[in-house]
Amino acid sequence: MKDRKNYVISELAKALEVPRTTINDWLARYAQYIEFEVRGKRKVYFETSLQVLKEIAQMRDSGKSSFEIEAELTKIHPVQAEVAGTKTEIENTSEGESTDLMPPVVRKQAEEIGRMLGEELKNISSKLEASKSMNDRLAKKNMRWYLLALSLLVLLGATAIVTSNQIIDMMQLQQIKLNASQQTITGHISQANTVMVDELRKRDSVICEQQKNLVDELRKREQQIDEQQKKMTDDQQKRETQLAEQHSKLLAEQKKRELKFDEHQRKLLDELHNREQMVKSQHNKLQEFTVALDRSSKDYQKNIDQLKSELIEQRKSFTEMLEKTSSELKQQKESELNLLKDNFARERLEMLKKLEDASKELAAKSEMIEKMGAKTSEQSETIKDWIRKNSARQEITVPTRPITLDPKL
Repeated sequence: MKDRKNYVISELAKALEVPRTTINDWLARYAQYIEFEVRGKRKVYFETSLQVLKEIAQMRDSGKSSFEIEAELTKIHPVQAEVAGTKTEIENTSEGESTDLMPPVVRKQAEEIGRMLGEELKNISSKLEASKSMNDRLAKKNMRWYLLALSLLVLLGATAIVTSNQIIDMMQLQQIKLNASQQTITGHISQANTVMVDELRKRDSVICEQQKNLVDELRKREQQIDEQQKKMTDDQQKRETQLAEQHSKLLAEQKKRELKFDEHQRKLLDELHNREQMVKSQHNKLQEFTVALDRSSKDYQKNIDQLKSELIEQRKSFTEMLEKTSSELKQQKESELNLLKDNFARERLEMLKKLEDASKELAAKSEMIEKMGAKTSEQSETIKDWIRKNSARQEITVPTRPITLDPKL
């Protein structure tokens, strides 16, 4: 036997090309149809579970809702149910085919109601059997008294015959009364049973209507949630496209400004080159003048010193201008990048706030569903109490039927 290939949630997400959050949602919602194994503190999935997830993804892409997907999965991958020993659950298997499409909460409530009814019927049958055994015991006691009466009749003789006729009349009257009481008791029991059945049917119809309403509301809310998610994804895509366009525009503007800066720098360098040439030409002219002038004159050295100082000052001023322009351009670029970052962060924060609001709405909807489940459980408890009260009322002891004496004696 070869080892089966194992998958983790991240591997399933990569194989299906679906986000991990959606994979977690599917695994939680359709867990009864997906095969897994717990190893340590994590769950491991197999090829069959990957195939089931692929089917779910195909049905989701075709536009089916979660209830329709669950119905399809029950047809393709049936769930193995636990075997129960009560007769009521065996009788309700024919009705279970129609309730496969119900949610698990509703199914559990229906099973609990069926189990309660079976237990109540068992209690009623056990009580009837106890009443029959009591009747048998009382009949045996009456036989004993009858034998004693016969012995007294034999001893007393003629007086016993007269009294026996009176006893026979009294016994017949008692028998008539007992028959009438038994008929009334059976009538009351049948009426109570019919009333119980009618009320249970009414309660079942009300519960079915409530379940249908809950299913409709859940479908509507799931559709609304899907629409909101689609809108959120569309808005996110639009904003991402807008951000990409703004980023491209800013890059183009940055390139233009860099080109302008390069041109400006080239112009400045050209001016420097021209000025240096001018200085060189002036220097050459000065050298030519110095040849003509007397080298011993003091004015000659002063003029040279002045020209050198002027050239140094011009170079300093030009370098300062270059440094200022470069620093200003750097500051402009940094400010524009900071503005872009701030805008991007604000839009991301808005998206996160919207996602938090959507999660809060989902939590509120889940709380509403839990409250509806609690209401249905309360209704089932009231039904149980009502059945117990009626069973307590029906616990009426049936009187024993006396034995009639033969008039010939």
